[in-house]
Amino acid sequence: MKLLGYCVILLLVGACSHQDSWQHTAIRSGISEHNFAKLSSTSRDLVNGFELEMISQKKDLNLYINIYTNTIHSRENKVKVTFNADHSTYECQADLLEGGQRIRFEKDQIAHIITHLLNNEETTIQLSHYEMTLNTHRFQKHLKKLTNTRFFSLPHEWIGLSY
Repeated sequence: MKLLGYCVILLLVGACSHQDSWQHTAIRSGISEHNFAKLSSTSRDLVNGFELEMISQKKDLNLYINIYTNTIHSRENKVKVTFNADHSTYECQADLLEGGQRIRFEKDQIAHIITHLLNNEETTIQLSHYEMTLNTHRFQKHLKKLTNTRFFSLPHEWIGLSY
């Protein structure tokens, strides 16, 4: 009976804990041009969800959305993406890559998104019929890991932010 009580307590503690939705991976090879680091957040909905992925490589930072299922169709290879933060909304046209399941953001768009996340603003991303809310818990810690790989230099507007 005591064992059952301990199991219930462990289950409740685990259910109440704050889950980290950010995952950091760094790959170092023998050739520095091939090194890269990745920071991603994955939707819980594996059917209608997507992944937000930041990749640092060759002194550059790229941001993508990877859609799990279905494809998005666009005649102009652009897709409207909306970011709703605590007190603001930002809309942009991002590049829809060949295949219709990967979306790439421009540098100014990346800076805008990361600034919201660094300010601990919960941000919801909407595109087509897809939606995901980004949890900013531990984002600063993971971004610091990504930037500590030093594969790219920090944009000027991020310098001085406490993370």
